[in-house]
Amino acid sequence: TLRRDGAPLGTGGTFTQADVNAGLLSYLHADGEATTDSFGVTISDGTTTVGPTTISVAVAGTNDPPTLTVPGAQTGLEDAFNNLAGVVVGDPDSGNAAIQVRFSLTSGSVNVSTGVAGGVSAGQVSSNGSANVTVTAPLAAIQATFAANAGLRYTPATDSTDPFTINVTVDDLGNTGSGGAMQATGSINVSVTPINDEPTFDPIGNATVASDGSTFTTTITGVSPGPANESTQALNFTVTSNNQAVLPDGAIAITGTGSSRTLTATPTDGTAGSVVISVNLSDNGGTANGGDNIFTRTFTLTVTDGVDDSP
Repeated sequence: TLRRDGAPLGTGGTFTQADVNAGLLSYLHADGEATTDSFGVTISDGTTTVGPTTISVAVAGTNDPPTLTVPGAQTGLEDAFNNLAGVVVGDPDSGNAAIQVRFSLTSGSVNVSTGVAGGVSAGQVSSNGSANVTVTAPLAAIQATFAANAGLRYTPATDSTDPFTINVTVDDLGNTGSGGAMQATGSINVSVTPINDEPTFDPIGNATVASDGSTFTTTITGVSPGPANESTQALNFTVTSNNQAVLPDGAIAITGTGSSRTLTATPTDGTAGSVVISVNLSDNGGTANGGDNIFTRTFTLTVTDGVDDSP
């Protein structure tokens, strides 16, 4: 808009040479990305008219800042990929030039999909699946990926239910115009819902015992309710035999507390055979959200007839 002393000069507006000499004439660029403009001028001294003459204006672009919208607080599942929807990036003047989106997490990791049609490629994402991920690509590709189902996912740190924060920075890398690079920032707070991990214990080796009143004894080591955040869970052992005639369930016992337990098995006197013993360990963490509260190992106990039955 051509202005005289700050006031717009519309079609048919006038100004004088004195206005020009006094510096009262100015041009105000419209709020947009156009880099050229023009207006027509007719000059008259009251007797003679010259024109119209077109005056062209070249506009030097000024870089506009990018925009960023992030979702509210999130709740995700422990040890799982969780979709992160609602991260929206914009930039009014980057065009097809690359901009950058950086994710920085206080814990856990972010994964950016590289398989979305029209979205970012693997070469445009650095350190994918880590706590510090950078996407450098044109705006359209970034928008396509972030808008897709599972385009963005986060995973809490392994076996952790601690809350964490996802920090997001959009950097237009100076695209496009004078004024240098400009940024927009946002953050997303994440709380974590626990998923129960199965308890565990070390393998038990196969063994042999005689059925002459002997008792097989072994130590079960490495007994654990799971990761550190499940250390207070209660544990319970159960055992079963696949050969009740040789070794009934009631003849097997597990005693003790802590990370080491004692298993004893007393076969029926005068029998022989192979027995597969299933040792089951359960915790009280439940199975909500896909949790697992039972762990099983098996071992084979070979029972020999230890009594001399010859005449």
